[in-house]
Parts: sequence; C-alpha cells; structure tokens
Amino acid sequence: MADLLNHFFSIAFLFVSSLVWAASCHADSLAFSRNARTFELQHSSLIVKSLGHACLALKEVQDGLPCNPGYVTKTKKAGLRIEGLLSNGYSNLSRTRRILNNQFDQDLMTDFFQDQNVLQTETFLDLMFVSSMISSRYSPISYKLFTVIRNSANPDVDLYAVEETDLLVQLGHSWGAFDFGLEIKSTEWKFVRQRFKLLSLATQQGLNQIRPKTQTTLFLNPSLSYEFRNLSWSPRVIAQGTNLGTISEVFPEFPHPAEPMVGFGLSPPVPYGTLDLLLDYKSLNFEEAQSEKLHFGSLYKLGAMSLGAGIDSNGSSLGIYQGLESVNAGILFTSTRQPWRNNDYYAETVYVQLGWQL
Repeated sequence: MADLLNHFFSIAFLFVSSLVWAASCHADSLAFSRNARTFELQHSSLIVKSLGHACLALKEVQDGLPCNPGYVTKTKKAGLRIEGLLSNGYSNLSRTRRILNNQFDQDLMTDFFQDQNVLQTETFLDLMFVSSMISSRYSPISYKLFTVIRNSANPDVDLYAVEETDLLVQLGHSWGAFDFGLEIKSTEWKFVRQRFKLLSLATQQGLNQIRPKTQTTLFLNPSLSYEFRNLSWSPRVIAQGTNLGTISEVFPEFPHPAEPMVGFGLSPPVPYGTLDLLLDYKSLNFEEAQSEKLHFGSLYKLGAMSLGAGIDSNGSSLGIYQGLESVNAGILFTSTRQPWRNNDYYAETVYVQLGWQL
C-alpha cells in the first residue's frame, strides 16, 4: 500500500509542477482564460464542479448522475431528483438570453463591463431519474456565459454564450471487479463564441460575426472501470470514450472531437466519514495543452454533509453540499486566481444549488 501511496503523491507532484509550467508558458493568454468551473461544453452539478471535474472514479454523485456511466450500478436509492443551479445573479442570465436572441449591440456590451473586466454566469434546471440499472437526465433550461475585456484604448472582447437542452441516458452492468457503462446523450445547442473588437459592433458586419448559431449532437460515451478489491484504499481505474457520434453541423469555434478520458481514485480510511481522492486526465473544452488536462479533486463526506475541493490549470474550487432526506442545498466558490499566476484578469464565482428528491 505504501508503494501505491507513493505513486499517487508522485503523480500529484507532477500535476502541480505541470500547472506552474503551463501558467508560465501561457501567461500572455491568461486574460482570456475560462472560468474555473463553467465551460461552454460541460454540464456539471455543484459537487462535480467542486472537484474540478475530477469525477470519473467517484462512485456516487449525490446531486447528479455519475460521470462514469458504469457506476450507475452503485446507485443506493432509486428515485426522482430535481436540481437547480445559479451563479452570479439573475441579471447576467437576462443578458445571456439577449445575446442568444440576437439582441446584441454596443450598449449591451458596454453594460457588461461597467464594473468588471471579467464576467461569468451559469444556470440550469435538471430533472433526473436514478436507479441501479438505468438513469436519465433531462435539462430543459441551461445557460452559460463567459466574457472578458481588455485594452481600454481599443477594447478586445472574448465571449461565449450558450443555451443547451439535452437528454441523457446511462446504462451500467457489473461483472466481478469490472463495471461497464454506456452513456447516450442528445443535445441541442444555441451559441455565440467569438473574439472581437468592441468597436466592430458599430457596423453590421461586426454584428453578423456574433450572430447565434445552432447545432444538434448525438453522442455515445462508453466506459470501463476496474477496482482492485484485494488492496486497501480501494484503488480504481476508469477508461472512457467521449463524443462518439454525429453532429448536425461542424463549427471550428465549437469543437466536439472524440477523445479518451482516464480516471484514478483512492478511498483512504479516515476516523469519521469517508474520503475520496480523485485524479482525471481529460479535456474540458477540447483546446487544452496536454498538461492542462490533469484535474485533481477530493471529496469528504460526513453524514449528510459533503465537502469538495479541486485544483487544475483552470483554477481552484471549494464547495459544501448538504443532502437531507428530501431536500438538498450547496454553495461553491471558484477562482482562476492562482499563487503562481500574476495577472489582473481572473474570475471569482459563487454558485448556489437547490434540489429536491423523491
């Protein structure tokens, strides 16, 4: 077990070193870095965000479906769930809808940055059915916005606004120490993702560049998991494919490449509650350097309370989740400001999530 622990901390050391290296190599682009836990292509619950999306080896996600569909078989209680999340206020949500309804103009853009250079918001409503054989999630409402501006003399703007409606089904089967899973996901996207000069909005050509686009996708995401049950700390490894399927229309600024993901997890014993240490290698927006695909998270559970923390090249996060018999609530703080990073452009975001389960 000592050798396994040494290997894990060696990986963690290399992971932190890679973050510092990536930050030093890409310092010039940090002004346009994404928010720590909201990505235009990711739909994730508060617990998953708190872990920095390092969730493939997490057997049960209390406020959502497991990241690894093979862990559907680990569901302890079947039932219905409703989860709603909001970050950074309703007014920003209204602005996001204006952009996606093609009501974008220079006045709206100026309004965005009256008080801050970096702005982010996200909201969604999830309806879920969970069981140990099949689980599903329908998201009728989901909005994401991230925008940043720099260079006051001739402002540069980086912007994405996304409206997403999706239906997801997960199937799982266990055979000995193996868990097999398949996720089927159908998504309709409406989005704007551009980098442009603010002054260009004064022309019709500039406005046409940020006209909303639509896209429909159907993806299959298979997974295979193995747990070393004869070892202490329950080490487990996961391999998963993502984005295997069809796309209605390909847009270079909104990519969905098929990629592999790998996860590793440990559950060391603690005096009270349970602890999971998680490490994932995966892409979140399919544009990262290889060193930026590492994500480390830890989740401590004590009774009805869960405390999650995560760190990666995108930032850090800390969240608290309280799950009672029929209602739950959580709050999460994330930041792209890192000790090794010297930059005035960073996003700090507070997420609030409320849920109900039957």
